[in-house]
Amino acid sequence: MSLRHVLLLLPLLLVVGCLPAPKIGADLPNLLKGFSESMRWKDYQTAAGYLAPSAREAFLNDFVDDKDLQVVGSEYKNVNIQDDDQSALATYVLEYYHLPSPRLQEWHWRQHWIHLQEKGGKSGTWVIEEAPDELPWKR
Repeated sequence: MSLRHVLLLLPLLLVVGCLPAPKIGADLPNLLKGFSESMRWKDYQTAAGYLAPSAREAFLNDFVDDKDLQVVGSEYKNVNIQDDDQSALATYVLEYYHLPSPRLQEWHWRQHWIHLQEKGGKSGTWVIEEAPDELPWKR
């Protein structure tokens, strides 16, 4: 490589080296989308994977065997990553009807997402800390 090539590449290397490191929350939007899509298609086994391991069984007990729950829409309304970049608050909205009622309803679930670090300081992943409280169609 000639000196001319090195001089041409030097500004590029300096700019790339000065870019900020990606935020820990950078992958959270993809996880929110994955959870929402899993719920929309009633793929509750996959949706449970977005919860902390300690909350998965309770979540599955609420959703898997409920054949009367008909999902119409699934989305997030608000997502706020906290200042510590290790937690986020999100409002998940499920639009549904529960047979035999044909009445369309909305259920809002205020979720607390936490970032779990992998061993060795690797980036880890985000999970929903707790299963939802009592579901309106189970009352």
